[in-house]
Amino acid sequence: MKGFVIHINEKSESKAHRGSENYYLRRNILINETIPTLKKIGITVKCHDAILYENLKYNRLNEHLFFNPNAELNFKRKKYKLDNPHPIGFEIALLLGHYQLWNKCIKLNESILILEDDVIIDNFGLYNIHNAIIDFNIIDEPALLYLQSTTPSTEKPKRTLKYYSSDILFNYSQYLFKVSNNHYDWSGTAAYVINPKGAEKLIQKVNDTGIMTPDGFIHRAFQERKLNPYIPKDYRNNFLLHPDLS
Repeated sequence: MKGFVIHINEKSESKAHRGSENYYLRRNILINETIPTLKKIGITVKCHDAILYENLKYNRLNEHLFFNPNAELNFKRKKYKLDNPHPIGFEIALLLGHYQLWNKCIKLNESILILEDDVIIDNFGLYNIHNAIIDFNIIDEPALLYLQSTTPSTEKPKRTLKYYSSDILFNYSQYLFKVSNNHYDWSGTAAYVINPKGAEKLIQKVNDTGIMTPDGFIHRAFQERKLNPYIPKDYRNNFLLHPDLS
């Protein structure tokens, strides 16, 4: 299986921006920990350069507006609408990074793992991740396997992501749980596996409704039943947001 990490390009990014994003620390964790760990379960990872905010061409004078129905931008000879509430520059750039990898998924015609560069792997969950991905690959419907951990950070206990109560999950197979329709919060794009049919649905949504905040985009796609979300049975042992660098 192929994996991709959305990561800052050292050559094109300004020193000021790299410093604000903990560039070197995140890069070291990525190269020395995340990628070698994923290789243990047969996932070959390549870095995908993040899209730079300054390379986006759109009317920045309207960026502060909460509602701007005619907002759009051009990127790599393609015109994109901007959904409302109006996303800010780094949110647009991040979603376009995901968008490019969704296209890659379709071209490869296989499921791919997509990570953002501030995630770390809970080694206790590595076997669980491996089995969940194997199970996910047999799903023949537009779907996304959500791997972002819900566990609060031990270093910063208040930095909790989400908690999935067991009463809103039902069993799908030996390893996977499928989330029921009354689940309400799917914000977070740090770690997930997408299949080609799911990628097609997300690309279609961007083209139809426009670019919005990445976390909110995924959440809304599930609400609108564009694709089905899955999480591993032992969902607390997966990919954690780095407590200091995320």
